[in-house]
Amino acid sequence: QVQWDFSQKYSAKLLIICGLTLTIISFTGLLIKLPSITEGILSAVLIIGAIVVVLVKTEKAIKSKFDS
Repeated sequence: QVQWDFSQKYSAKLLIICGLTLTIISFTGLLIKLPSITEGILSAVLIIGAIVVVLVKTEKAIKSKFDS
């Protein structure tokens, strides 16, 4: 239960940071016109990258905090 609560709080903070970062990138994208296919691919890569970052960083934080 303790690990679950820690991971939920930790990943929630990371998701907020990633969400804000993606929002800023999106607004920047309004200023730069790219072909639609490039925008779509770039969006997918950024979202998948954010998910991977959250998963990897959360797992590392759990191991570092609870594996003594």
